[in-house]
Amino acid sequence: MARTAADAPPDLSGLLDLARDRRLDMKPVLLRVQTDLFRAAPVRDVATIRAFEALACGLIPTVDSATAEIVAQKLAPLADTPQSVLALLAAHGGGARDAVLSLSPVLSAELLDAAGSGPELDAAIALRRDLGRALVDDLSLRGEPDVDLALARNTTAPLAGAALERLVERARRRPELAALLLSRDDLPAVDLAPLYLQAGPERRAAIRDGVAARAALRPQSR
Repeated sequence: MARTAADAPPDLSGLLDLARDRRLDMKPVLLRVQTDLFRAAPVRDVATIRAFEALACGLIPTVDSATAEIVAQKLAPLADTPQSVLALLAAHGGGARDAVLSLSPVLSAELLDAAGSGPELDAAIALRRDLGRALVDDLSLRGEPDVDLALARNTTAPLAGAALERLVERARRRPELAALLLSRDDLPAVDLAPLYLQAGPERRAAIRDGVAARAALRPQSR
């Protein structure tokens, strides 16, 4: 389909000229403008994607961490964003890396390699909305406080079974983790019984009811 004049990218030659002026650091502005244009483009054909990739890959290593984080939050959820661009944002570290790891539709080996390793990376992955039970179980085995908090904060994470038991046990000694778990209405109240003393009145009542209901289901001796 032929592109209309309205679909054509705007002329940014003025911004490019400013970017070449060594007295001004226009690179963050240029990157943010190009990012907004890329997001708003009605058609992201191959030429548009390649042009954006070339410009973004040249600018991302030069911008500050705050700009990189803003750009990552906007680009990571887009399926059309080139992996090379996301990899550079992940390599930037900090909030930019966390945004890529938590928002990118697909976590490729390239992105994971660029992000590095360590508890901070695991905590960012723990915030993803597409976690399966196996990955939640694996993350809960790490025993890292930030990873536990991320799992408890992620209301889409399927916490159950052994993974939930691990977090509840640690939460007995960690008030912040306990508060996050107790605030989730998707977790069975009975499984939060070890946190009874940290719970509020309504949650305590729910825990008591849950314990009573579970006890009623147990086989009774003659």
